[in-house]
Amino acid sequence: MKNIVVITPFYVCPHRPDLIQDSKAIYYLCEYTNEQERVIIVYYYQHTRMNAIKHFFRLLFGSNKEADYHYKDNHGNDVFLFEHACIIPKRYKTFSMFDRKYAKILNEFFSREGIKVDSVVVHFPSRFWGLTQKIKANTKTLILHSFDVEQKKRLTEVSTYAIKSNRIGYRSYNIKKSFKENYPFNVPVEFMCLSGIPGAIIENNKSYRKWRADGTLRLVFTGRLNENKNVITVLKALDSVQSKINFHFTIIGDGEERHSLEQYVYQAQLDEKVTFCGALERSRVFEVLREQDIFIMVSKKETLGISYLEAMASGNIIIGAKGRGIDGIVVNNENGFLVDPENPEEVADVITELCFCDIENIERIKQSSLNTVSELSEEKVSRAYLENIVR
Repeated sequence: MKNIVVITPFYVCPHRPDLIQDSKAIYYLCEYTNEQERVIIVYYYQHTRMNAIKHFFRLLFGSNKEADYHYKDNHGNDVFLFEHACIIPKRYKTFSMFDRKYAKILNEFFSREGIKVDSVVVHFPSRFWGLTQKIKANTKTLILHSFDVEQKKRLTEVSTYAIKSNRIGYRSYNIKKSFKENYPFNVPVEFMCLSGIPGAIIENNKSYRKWRADGTLRLVFTGRLNENKNVITVLKALDSVQSKINFHFTIIGDGEERHSLEQYVYQAQLDEKVTFCGALERSRVFEVLREQDIFIMVSKKETLGISYLEAMASGNIIIGAKGRGIDGIVVNNENGFLVDPENPEEVADVITELCFCDIENIERIKQSSLNTVSELSEEKVSRAYLENIVR
């Protein structure tokens, strides 16, 4: 039996609806383990700065009893919900007093259950290294997210943790590139820790729209309409080519930017070429995706973006952002296209190029995209993830 401890700020806790419920970083570790692997999740929840003072003293003088933190998830895994409240502005690390308290609870549980930890896996090590080093394990694995490498200070700290670790996983190729450019030492074991999509999505999407079937180049975006998703750059690009090509852009999603985006569409006289659908049921999202030619999302920041993979599985050609999470999965002009998210002219050029591209090249790119996403099912990425952790 391999005993794996995972430290993460993302998970689900049904009896605490006041917390943000999200298991995107590690769900596949829980769903695809076998009888020889036991996963123990440390859900280290960080309260927002706004609520920190309210929670700080409650947590500091809170219970030391294991039963007040320990529960089982839907897969039968042991989960420990630990909370942290940082009252110091700009601080991102957990306080050592919390780390010591929680480590004591964990180590007592391991001792009572006769658990010898084979591997401790820490997501966001720049936040949670304090607790990680207090857990005795055969190996330590760092899983690096954008947060860990986007500032020089954090990158330097993570580099010192890497020296004391055995393995490093990267949540995107761009994160790996950023880390390797600043880390002069060899990493004993390093691997990609990518997210996947359910295999059923890949298997069920077997019929795709013929390229520009009705003579119109159909583009689609799915996601939250906020500043980060940068839909305005796409609209500016389309505005610049609306007299040159026949297109229609479908926007699925809602958010604080919707009104300003609708205003831009009206002022640019794109009303008949752009449709705002709002939020849709997932089944309907996939129906719409299968009716499109191109999926376009040029976010300012993006660790990966499951939406890209879902669109690839639906037969769409991807236009994504250079240097963001999809860069590396999408290779420019091989299985999709990458653009500068701050450059509407470049986005417009790629859209125009695709509009007039010969069908043989289109089919080559689409097939390459489908081949790529077929290797990114949840089951495949989870098994690769686990094998890298325990090997």
